[in-house]
Amino acid sequence: YRDVIDYVAMGPVFKTSTKPDAKKILGVARLQEIVQHCPVPVVAIGGISLDTVTSVGKTGVSGISVCSAIIDSIDPALSATRLLKSI
Repeated sequence: YRDVIDYVAMGPVFKTSTKPDAKKILGVARLQEIVQHCPVPVVAIGGISLDTVTSVGKTGVSGISVCSAIIDSIDPALSATRLLKSI
């Protein structure tokens, strides 16, 4: 599988307005368990904001994927910069 799978995206970590039909929220503790046991890099997705990005980063994820945290911002460039500095 490692020769065909580069990474997995896991989420939603938190409730998200981008996917209101998402069934189950992972939460940070479950995300950390997945990161510890997953043989490929894990990218976190879903409801990640400036308020939560640090806790997500502490799980050991290889990356994060955000949408609303940037798109819904008054200053998307500033929000993106702050997110990058927080991880």
